[in-house]
Amino acid sequence: MTIGGITEVVTWVEDLPYTAVPLMLSAAQALLFPSRYEGFGLPILEAMAAGVPGVSSDCACLPEINGGVWQTCEPDDVVGFSAAIDEVVFDEEARAAQVSAGLERAHESSWERCAERTAEFIASMTVIA
Repeated sequence: MTIGGITEVVTWVEDLPYTAVPLMLSAAQALLFPSRYEGFGLPILEAMAAGVPGVSSDCACLPEINGGVWQTCEPDDVVGFSAAIDEVVFDEEARAAQVSAGLERAHESSWERCAERTAEFIASMTVIA
C-alpha cells in the first residue's frame, strides 16, 4: 500500500488476528486513530493498557474513551495529527506523562469494572409489577 510516500517508515497492518493485537501494540511507538465513527473505541484502551501513547480523532465516543489522556483532532486535520504524534514520539516528558495517564485510564476501564458497574446498575433497578 502506498499512501503519500510514507511506506518506508510506516508499517501497514491489515486483518490482524485478535490474538496478535497485544503483541503488535506493545511494539508500537504510538497509535494514530483518525476514525470518523466508533461504536466504542476499544483500540484506544488496548493501546493505553499496553503502555502506548497516541492521538485520536475527536469524533463520536473517542474523546470520552480517551478521557483527555490523548490529544484529539478532527479526522482530516493532517497538521494537527502530525504535531500531536510528533509530541508523543519525540518529547520524552510528554510521552512518559501520556503513558502513565493511559495506564491509569485503561485500569479504570477494565472488563472487571464494566461488570461491577453493570451489576450495580441492575441491582439499583426497581422492578415494576
